[in-house]
Amino acid sequence: MVQGNCAAKGNGKGNHGGGSRRPSSHRSRKCNLNRNGSNQQRRPQQQAANKQDTIREEDEDEQYEPFPQIDKKHQQIILNVFRDTFSDVLFSDTFTSTLQAVKQALYEREFAKAFGDAEHLAVYATRWSPTRALCYSSILSGLRQHLDSVIVEEEVKAEITPETQDETKTTTDETKEEDALASQTANLTLSSQKTVPKLNILSIGGGPAELVALGSFLNQQTPITPNLSSSITLLDSAPYTPLITSLHTSLISTPPISKYASAAAKAANVPLLSPASRISSKFIQQDALELGPQGIVSALGEKKDVPTLVTLLFTLNELFTSSGIGATTRFLLDMTTSLSLGSLLLVVDSPGSYSETTLGKESKKYPMAWLLDRVLLAADPKTGKPTAVVEGKKWKKLETRKSSWFRLAEGRNGEAGLDYPIALENMRYQLHLYRLVGEEEVDSEEEGGESDEE
Repeated sequence: MVQGNCAAKGNGKGNHGGGSRRPSSHRSRKCNLNRNGSNQQRRPQQQAANKQDTIREEDEDEQYEPFPQIDKKHQQIILNVFRDTFSDVLFSDTFTSTLQAVKQALYEREFAKAFGDAEHLAVYATRWSPTRALCYSSILSGLRQHLDSVIVEEEVKAEITPETQDETKTTTDETKEEDALASQTANLTLSSQKTVPKLNILSIGGGPAELVALGSFLNQQTPITPNLSSSITLLDSAPYTPLITSLHTSLISTPPISKYASAAAKAANVPLLSPASRISSKFIQQDALELGPQGIVSALGEKKDVPTLVTLLFTLNELFTSSGIGATTRFLLDMTTSLSLGSLLLVVDSPGSYSETTLGKESKKYPMAWLLDRVLLAADPKTGKPTAVVEGKKWKKLETRKSSWFRLAEGRNGEAGLDYPIALENMRYQLHLYRLVGEEEVDSEEEGGESDEE
């Protein structure tokens, strides 16, 4: 049994202080899958018209092109990655009690208790990461046209096999009789270097779900771009290193299979990603809000000068809520300073997320999406001139969806559904995608100005 009859809907959504993430379902009530769940007001018609060419925005009644569906076979493969990697956890006698302890700690917002040890993290990953990994994979596939802009050609050394080495030696022996110049030119080859398309990702608050989502995405892109590779840096305050290491190994290794399996089944049993060089991962245990501009540049490493995809998946609202609007705003502006032009920022969170701040004796709640646009797209209400320009750079919104569903595959017409040891639910999310552009480009495209107030 995998799929429940309803999806999770909650208010706490992400990582605490850039760290351990809390599930959107831990204190939610059940809801009808047929509800679209969008209660937010529409933007003024003038704003929608002004951004018609660059922003696709979903409201309650709008119909939009759905992201690609992930077929049931692939969904099962991804569930198997989690099941096989954490089988000792899933089938442990203490799994149920540990899961309840994690849920209780999350409900009470005791994040250190919920994510303070490897056992709690593993239980959390087996319960909430599988659906999120599939959802994120679907999102990446749906945004492929935008991702193409940050996929760079990277030069790599061609692998030399023993056969290639033997051939080189034979060729060298045969050219001994040639003159010196001919011998030198005969040994020159262009095959020792080649370029491959590569997607570089920095995942703030990232963990098991983001890593497996990337593996799933790369696997599904194989028919289109068979040599597409990716490097992902995951940054979170929770001690995810052992889990990330285990999952990475599972993505590039042959899955376990029964010794009684048929020859055909054994032949079809291949790693999700091959060769292993198609994916590389690094985990940094740190609070995102403590990074500063230099810390972000350090996290980017050798890729600091190329466009990067930065993700905040079920993370940003928790930063706003737990660490405050001021600290989170500063972090977003630090990213603007540190990233290269052309970089993308992908924010995914629970729909209808609100963050509360206190001014004087009064507290007020703001929609997360409204706060995000206020930080990244701020403009003078009279002239329309951007005011959130940092070192000649500004964010431009490419796409936004206020409420979308990801649904797990179901068995139909007597066909079995997905197989996983515990129940999983569909999930609902909001999405916002931005590109970092030069100040001049922003000014020319927003000439005439607009107000972002709702």
